[in-house]
Amino acid sequence: LGHPLLGVGAGWELFGRGPGAVVRIEFARGRITRTALPALQSGGPVSFVTDAEGALVRPIDFVTGYLIPDGQPARVAPGAFGTGGPAFPGPDPRHLWVASGAAGDRMVLAGMDGRSTGVPIAVPAGSSQLFAIPDQTGYLLFPGTGGVYDVRPGRTSRVTTGTVLAVGPTRWLTDECDSQARCRPVVIDRFTGARRALNARLYQAEYPDAGVISPDGTVAAVLARSPSTRIEIINLATGAEHALPLRIVSVDDGGESMVWSPDSRWLFLAANDDLYAVGSRTREITDLSHMPGTALPALTQLSIRDRR
Repeated sequence: LGHPLLGVGAGWELFGRGPGAVVRIEFARGRITRTALPALQSGGPVSFVTDAEGALVRPIDFVTGYLIPDGQPARVAPGAFGTGGPAFPGPDPRHLWVASGAAGDRMVLAGMDGRSTGVPIAVPAGSSQLFAIPDQTGYLLFPGTGGVYDVRPGRTSRVTTGTVLAVGPTRWLTDECDSQARCRPVVIDRFTGARRALNARLYQAEYPDAGVISPDGTVAAVLARSPSTRIEIINLATGAEHALPLRIVSVDDGGESMVWSPDSRWLFLAANDDLYAVGSRTREITDLSHMPGTALPALTQLSIRDRR
């Protein structure tokens, strides 16, 4: 483009997937790379994950997935990536969690060459690989019997007996109910375990999908479906809610439609076949799909890559 996008000077990048294409947006360099993606042989859910070397597009069904290495055409995904099932970001920029085992009771860590490292995590009883939620630090949450669990190699701990509404690297936002079915949102500090009730009008029925919390832990973005589909920004200190003034016709289920920039300045949202950037402080909305020179395809899934 000949100039940085959004005034970003850092080297993190945004990837997006849509029908027939994957895009890589380097904001500081003002460069957009569009790579053709072969037609997927499934209309079901698709995992879209990036690592230090490129992007992986992996249908959950047992059909062909594709690896898009930086600067190269898409190619058939190798090894463990060709067996079907979900894939999720790993604990470092060169590894991913992939489904393993005929019983669907394990995830295993693999490199982008498709080779398993042999490091597993066990899916809790009453849950499934398909229900896993990336915890934004390279591990996974699983809704299961009695609540939602934080699962790592050799360790499983319960996060909440309720529902996880949003996930970030420093905080969880949960919906918890007492024995009288009185529910309230609770912010949990992931480092200390401290819990604080939030004065916000959140209801589990309105927020069935895990949202995303900014890396600095100050705000959450949550997909609300009632009375109409919308995105709400929630201040995790005050409970103040701000509904974005977007008429959302379609948005992918789950957090893959919403990602935060590593510096917490921008929320990126794929909706209505467009890519939006929302300022975390100003709430100003920029439609990146229609900026001069961007020419972005319709996008449904997003992923941030920060190789620092």
